Amino acid sequence: MNIVPNEYKLDTKPVNMITANEYEMVEVRSDDNVILNAQNIRIQLKDLSTFTNLYNAYIEVHFRVVKEADGTNFTANDRIALTNSVASLFSRCVLRLQNNIVEVLDEQHISAIVKGLLLYSDDYTRTTGTNELWYKDTGDCDAIATSQLPFTHIATAGVNENALKIKENPNYNKGFAKREELCRASQKVVAHIPLSTMFGFCSIDRVLTGNLVALEFTKSQASDHLHAGLDTGGNQTVNGKVLLDKISMWCPRIMPSPQIDLELKSAIGGGLVSDYKYAVFNSYVSSTIPANTSNTNIFKVLTQSEKILQAFVFFRKSGRTQADPKWKTIIEDKISELEVRLNGKTYPARRYSELTDAVGRSRAYLELVKFMNKSTNYDSGIQLSLEEWKNTSIYAFDLRAQPDNWSKSPSTLEVVGSFNGQIGTEGTWNVCVVSERHTQINYQGSQPVVNVM
Repeated sequence: MNIVPNEYKLDTKPVNMITANEYEMVEVRSDDNVILNAQNIRIQLKDLSTFTNLYNAYIEVHFRVVKEADGTNFTANDRIALTNSVASLFSRCVLRLQNNIVEVLDEQHISAIVKGLLLYSDDYTRTTGTNELWYKDTGDCDAIATSQLPFTHIATAGVNENALKIKENPNYNKGFAKREELCRASQKVVAHIPLSTMFGFCSIDRVLTGNLVALEFTKSQASDHLHAGLDTGGNQTVNGKVLLDKISMWCPRIMPSPQIDLELKSAIGGGLVSDYKYAVFNSYVSSTIPANTSNTNIFKVLTQSEKILQAFVFFRKSGRTQADPKWKTIIEDKISELEVRLNGKTYPARRYSELTDAVGRSRAYLELVKFMNKSTNYDSGIQLSLEEWKNTSIYAFDLRAQPDNWSKSPSTLEVVGSFNGQIGTEGTWNVCVVSERHTQINYQGSQPVVNVM
């Protein structure tokens, strides 16, 4: 077979793109106009006559952080901010089509941590990601006063009494400092997040028509989405709460060119069936594990019928307050061995061991960066370096290689961890499970029929 370089193809004809005659973004407001203290928000798209594409849709959120006790504004001396990503505001998210539940995201604020750290590249977080209030926590992930200076200055004697010894502060949390600056003194913050970042169904670039689209959001606990530090006087900033000034969905209203419009309507009239296969991120939290636990601990995560593809496990302090970092894990010198069991089979075949020293941790980190083949992708990686991973230790389990479940019986996932002596602090297993879901939209008849399988 011979391949001719493009430069020698003198008879190549130009390619013409047949696209839409109109492609405008329209705003859909929440059902309730006043949502300041609302715990549940619903947004509905009721335009059934035109085409839309949820892949290009996004959520716009306007919010302020005020004092929890009386709703008054914080001062410029206080230090409190939303934790990473505006998605942390929501613990449960639901997507409905034609009043059928297509996707449910439980403990979504936990999944947002995993998605941001493992899916986003460094370039994305430094540019586009900032629009969703994503600024990576650094150092010890904390928000204390000593973490608000990137460098420490120490006067040196002997050479010059006015000289300064400048040393980088390893505990400096650059991400918190930036988010706190944006949220300071209860000023309004506007953030946007693509629907495709939250819902797997929306990650498929495909138009819809005739479908009633509804989004439902449940607000997470303030201790899960707010991070408070020491104020300029060295005192702990009081608890806060988030007031929602506005939440809306922006989605495209598409009018295809006559040629495409005719083809689409002809296919739809002929009973077109549109298939969607996508990944769903759901997170689960175990019951509290006592501080004096020193034996092997088993957490039965879930039983579900969908095919489980990946599991990400990390161990965090329980009973977190607004003063506690949301990314920081309790793992260093605490867990010695770790594995998951899917329907009784152990993954990985050789469990993660020697996790209290560099050998085991290096292996576990390498398995983490294999997610989405980023261990061999020289153009992008994950957000965590090996050093940063010590403070945010997420363990990855690849479960894609498994026998087909022809009987469609429920799958059971368990986390099995062995502790190195007493853990010292009460904690919980946090498990983000990525599973495969299949949905069909049947356009036969006057209204589309949605089937979730």
